[in-house]
Amino acid sequence: MKKFNILCSIDGWVTTSNMNKIQSISEPLIILRNSETYFTEELPCQLDTFCVSVKASNLDKAEKMVWEKLMLLNDELAKNFRKYGVLKFSSYETEGGILDIAKGTIDIEKLSLPAVIEKSKLLQFGEMKKYRLGYDYLFLPNNSFQYKSDLIGGLGLNIMFKIYFDGEEILFENDELTDQEFIFGFNQENLISKEIKQACYLSELLICSYDQKGGLTIEPNLYLINLIRILNKDRRFSMVWEIDSYTKDIDKSILEPEFITEKEFNDILNNNKLLFDNIDNKVAQSTSYFIEEVNVI
Repeated sequence: MKKFNILCSIDGWVTTSNMNKIQSISEPLIILRNSETYFTEELPCQLDTFCVSVKASNLDKAEKMVWEKLMLLNDELAKNFRKYGVLKFSSYETEGGILDIAKGTIDIEKLSLPAVIEKSKLLQFGEMKKYRLGYDYLFLPNNSFQYKSDLIGGLGLNIMFKIYFDGEEILFENDELTDQEFIFGFNQENLISKEIKQACYLSELLICSYDQKGGLTIEPNLYLINLIRILNKDRRFSMVWEIDSYTKDIDKSILEPEFITEKEFNDILNNNKLLFDNIDNKVAQSTSYFIEEVNVI
């Protein structure tokens, strides 16, 4: 029996939750594509590595023993860390030099999720700030126009979202309160990666539009919502949204938003219908986000 050190990786996506925890790899070891390509194409990449020590008669058997043990841990890994962009474990056959670049080695008899967490900064998530995300929807006139003492360059709706699976609200987590995608599923059809992240920004869940005939409309993006439900057949998805505030964008060479009442918003829109009836407002643009921090007890 010989002792082998098998290189293992924690695979997933670069997200705002984990990007400051990703450990760089100094050697180009068994990386199928560079992380920039993966990030662009939303395919998984190596986020961190560690080694597992195992005794076996040959390298093939050693790698198989480690791989089988890791496969048993994948469900637990995904359950605890998928919301942070972590997907699965992988293992690779390798012979020399591993101990020089890996942060630590775990004996196969002690291989468990807590043991990996102890070795990997990537998986060491403390209590982070939790928050909801909201987005603006901007309605642009054909040209800026005078309204009372203001030169109006646009109108905006700010909409806050709440999303749920099985009645439990899904909150975003990040100490910097950044904008994030909502990861709602995985496409199993890609032959290279086996799983491709399915995600969207919450702003995409609504379609806001305006024209003279139909007026202002806010409708769910049924295509996207149905896709979420198809990929989560065992969980019930629901969404609640509400208008948080209204703005008028003052044209000062650049557009500067100013909060207004619903009454003033409607007054500006209804008295300038022709100016707002244009192709830009068939699907209003979302240009910025805002947050509502949530204290979870």
